[in-house]
Amino acid sequence: MADALTDGLLKARLERERSSLLIAGIAHELRSPIQNLLGETEVLLMRDRSLEEYRAVLVSHSDEIQDLAREIDNLVTLCAHESNQESSSRESFDLGHEIELRLPRELIRAKRHKVDIQAHSEGDLAMTGDREALLLMVRNLVGNAIAHSPEGGVIHVSATGMDGEICLTVEDQGPGVRPENRESIFEPFQRGQDLPGTRAGFGLGLALSREAVRSQGGRLTVSDSPHGGACFEARLPNGRVAHLQGGASEG
Repeated sequence: MADALTDGLLKARLERERSSLLIAGIAHELRSPIQNLLGETEVLLMRDRSLEEYRAVLVSHSDEIQDLAREIDNLVTLCAHESNQESSSRESFDLGHEIELRLPRELIRAKRHKVDIQAHSEGDLAMTGDREALLLMVRNLVGNAIAHSPEGGVIHVSATGMDGEICLTVEDQGPGVRPENRESIFEPFQRGQDLPGTRAGFGLGLALSREAVRSQGGRLTVSDSPHGGACFEARLPNGRVAHLQGGASEG
């Protein structure tokens, strides 16, 4: 009993330290974009500007706010997962159809950055799983590709379903990920190589993306893309057989 109590206290202390580190990291990460928004706004208001100057700042603000919105989604997902790992809902949906519905914001952002997104899907993409977590994973991977793509670059998004599995790939023409960093970038607050002149990301999207894929029973990896940048590949069991079996046993 004494050993069990000591072990429990140690786990509680480690969890408290981890939570404190997470809160400090979140505060640090959110401070930078907010300061950028305030700084640009204050400079803009110092004197009258042309319509084009106002437009340029508003476009910059829009990008910052979209990044903040995505990271708030990531934080909500992270907190929900930490508070109750069994609370994720399972729904039946078509991944290809949902990607078409959920990517317009990324398409608009890519267009502003003069980056082209080419999406392709084939096969059976019907699946059962945590719809919101998996779609946030897709948006994180595409947003990450946009952030690391050079002007004029092309992002390839492909979803293929076969033999009870769905393979999703997101490929870009950015700097790629060095072999020695291909595991560490999936840890919270870790980042890959940034393009010159771009703002670093928050380091949460890839960690949550891998967790979403793992919760589905799949795996998320990164390798070199034949297009010159990084290739993120998620292999996802479609979950339908397990879902049907579970329903039958419950009945």
